[in-house]
Amino acid sequence: MVSKYKIFNSIGLMSGTSLDGIDATIVKTDGVSFLEYGPAITLEYNEKFRNSLQSIMGFNSKESKKVLEIERELTNLHIEAVEMLLRCNRRKIEQIDIIGFHGQTINHKPNEKFTLQIGDANLLANSLKIDVVSDMRIDDLNAGGQGAPLVPVYHHACFKNYPYPIAILNIGGVSNVTWIGLDKIIAFDTGPGNSIIDDWLQYKNGIKFDEGGKIANRGKSYLPIVKKSLTDNFFKIFPPKSLDRNDFNYHLIPEGLSIEDGAATAVDIIVNSIKLSKLYFPKPPLMWVVSGGGRKNNAILSGLKELLDSEVKVIDDLGFRGDYLEAEAFAYLA
Repeated sequence: MVSKYKIFNSIGLMSGTSLDGIDATIVKTDGVSFLEYGPAITLEYNEKFRNSLQSIMGFNSKESKKVLEIERELTNLHIEAVEMLLRCNRRKIEQIDIIGFHGQTINHKPNEKFTLQIGDANLLANSLKIDVVSDMRIDDLNAGGQGAPLVPVYHHACFKNYPYPIAILNIGGVSNVTWIGLDKIIAFDTGPGNSIIDDWLQYKNGIKFDEGGKIANRGKSYLPIVKKSLTDNFFKIFPPKSLDRNDFNYHLIPEGLSIEDGAATAVDIIVNSIKLSKLYFPKPPLMWVVSGGGRKNNAILSGLKELLDSEVKVIDDLGFRGDYLEAEAFAYLA
């Protein structure tokens, strides 16, 4: 395919609300329709650093010594991820034109026109000698958007040859959906995602996540809490709308529930809030495509297949790299 635009070798870096690590990938793209995928890696956070990130969630400023120290460590880990990506795939710095740097969101209040990501783009650029594009969320807020989700324009590029309408569902720490029609794109956060399960398991038993949904599948959902959660005003707001990671958190789940029943309840809240998103689609999608870490949770996936009227497919089954979609998106956006 020949592009009329300049083609960049771009690296995308993503550290999401699940706080599990850095995804890094190389994409050759013109930022419009040309896409050619290169190698990708994940640099996982150790438990100590993950806990450090968790401890500053909700902070309103970068100015404290604690946040600045964590920001520097985060940035150095991103430098390490880029160097590892290049070294392991025998690429040179000189072959890369630009980096799309998401950073780490620690607070997001779109109704107050406020979003805060940590990550020192100048340190990243000066250390690697590559131009860096960052602060995309604040730029979107300043342009009148919500600052999230940012991936929908990339979804449109990926799924331009699929029958419309189609819905691409990303279940990360927060869940969001992109509805694509013939002449319209609608995108918004649908409600909580993996973070409500992860934080519940961490609180109850020091477990990082529910691998495959095995814990939730052993539990029984506590329906009064599910119903109460779905009455939240967020679900009555018309898009565009977005959430902070902590807007729906594990404190919704009664402490007296077993770890299994709490996980099952969290799954039920997630899948039912996703079902509510259909209220804001112009037409039902022909297919739901599930991406993000939640696609690996069989309890979530089974719940979606049971509740949603259309076909539900995991994004990897369509030939995409589910683990690196957001990193690819930030390479594309840069």
